[in-house]
Amino acid sequence: MLNQQIKDELDQALKQQDKTKLSVLRNLWAEIKNKEIDLRKKLTDDEILLIIKKQVKAGNEAKEMFAHGGRNDLVSQNEAEIKILSQYLPAEVSEDELKTKVRAVIAEHPEITNRGQLIGFCIGKLKGLADSSRIAKLVGELS
Repeated sequence: MLNQQIKDELDQALKQQDKTKLSVLRNLWAEIKNKEIDLRKKLTDDEILLIIKKQVKAGNEAKEMFAHGGRNDLVSQNEAEIKILSQYLPAEVSEDELKTKVRAVIAEHPEITNRGQLIGFCIGKLKGLADSSRIAKLVGELS
């Protein structure tokens, strides 16, 4: 489903001559196809979402580097690319809701006292709801 949506929007960007969106979607499409070739199977929506999250994370890191280097033109370009990719990601939960869920997971498993194991366990339980760095930060604060 997500695969077809990306393909359709790629065709639409090509027809509308939207160069930024076309470039981003071509890059994403190539990444998806490369992964399919590596795995020798069609990717599921969850696997495609992992690729998109990886590209958004790389874009955010690049944006920070460009901002640190004073390249505001590249910062705005990366922000536009991230915005395009973020359309395909599910909305992350709010900070308060995430805190509630992390507290619930910690309360369910008081036997886990090692902070590293607790972080790993919470990330596994709450996968997809929020970025793992946000979850790890909250577990560190709450445990």
